Amino acid sequence: MSAVPRISLVEPEPERQSALERKALAIKAEAQALVIRTADEFRAAGEFLVNVKTALGEIEQLCDPSIEAAHRSHKAALAVKAKLAGPLLEAEKIVKPLMATYNAEQERRRQEEQRRLQEEAKRKAEDERLELALQAEKAGDAQSAEELIAAPVEAPLVVVRSETKAEGVSFRENWKAMVVDLKTLVRAVADGTAPLAAIVPNQSFLDSQAKALKAELSYPGVKAYNETIVSGRRG
Repeated sequence: MSAVPRISLVEPEPERQSALERKALAIKAEAQALVIRTADEFRAAGEFLVNVKTALGEIEQLCDPSIEAAHRSHKAALAVKAKLAGPLLEAEKIVKPLMATYNAEQERRRQEEQRRLQEEAKRKAEDERLELALQAEKAGDAQSAEELIAAPVEAPLVVVRSETKAEGVSFRENWKAMVVDLKTLVRAVADGTAPLAAIVPNQSFLDSQAKALKAELSYPGVKAYNETIVSGRRG
């Protein structure tokens, strides 16, 4: 059996870590006090941004070896877990559908038997009521006979319990929806007969169209806008 490889994590140097933490807090405080009202201040902000990127590079140099080692260890452990659990998960995929199919068939039969017994109980109740009506009519109580015949039949509720049980196994309903006609659903949303939450925009597609068409993008209900991204290089 494969064993999880032991990988010694590289711990960041405590003194260097403390120094970088103090440096990061100082840079943040400087950023909070920064204002840009002139061209010189704008250029100074650019230099400041370069310093920020340089400090981030120092943090990467300090922390990335530990992160990479932890990632390798985590990846190796996941691989071993997948190898061990794989056959069991495949076994689940085989057995669960078999049990679900059997359970569904037994439930169908149970409901069918319950309907049959319920109809039988209703017929019995009708026969008993008719017999009482005939007895009332023979006794000369025509009014009671008419009331018995006109009254709704009340048959006792019949419940057939499921006998499909397995220790440690349970079944639950898990209803899902499947779109079979997207255009019809979209029309229903537009008409107000289906909620707007039933559909969502394809954001990745819309973003790709905005990148390609820019301000020329003119889909109804969609607005293209530009977010300027500021980048700074390391010093």
